[in-house]
Amino acid sequence: DLFEVVVSLRQWGERHTFDAKERPSVLVDKAQGKPVARLVVQAQDGRPLGPDEAVVRKVAAPRP
Repeated sequence: DLFEVVVSLRQWGERHTFDAKERPSVLVDKAQGKPVARLVVQAQDGRPLGPDEAVVRKVAAPRP
């Protein structure tokens, strides 16, 4: 689970902390040598979701 968190923070940092021409390193798939795809928050049906398309809802407490 933590791997996804680390990758998402890394990808965010790559987009927001470097100039477009700067690329100090890249996370790659060891088997294929290609860059790892950008992580995307998705709905159950696979649609990508933006921050305005999701909401946190409280889950009802289990009954004793």
